[in-house]
Amino acid sequence: MIASAKAACNVAQAAKWGVEVRKSIINMPAIILRKEKVVESFRKGSQKGLEKTENLSLIFGEASFTDAKTIEVVLNEGGTEMLTASKIFIDVGTRPLIPILKV
Repeated sequence: MIASAKAACNVAQAAKWGVEVRKSIINMPAIILRKEKVVESFRKGSQKGLEKTENLSLIFGEASFTDAKTIEVVLNEGGTEMLTASKIFIDVGTRPLIPILKV
């Protein structure tokens, strides 16, 4: 999205360089779609690297702790799996969020 903002900024300032732009439209759905494709490409690349890592189990689903060292995972493919370990690393993913601020 930053690249799109820079492009829009360049268009807005084009007259400084002797370039006349008659019409400029910001297409937010197209910008968001492009961003999602870029993010998905990075995710797939990262996932492929993780899948090749020895002694690593990549599990997709929703997990919750049943005690300090055990989690129950509801697997995306169906079923559940209980996992026990002294250390558990959970990659929960993330989405950007603009918080609502009260001024």
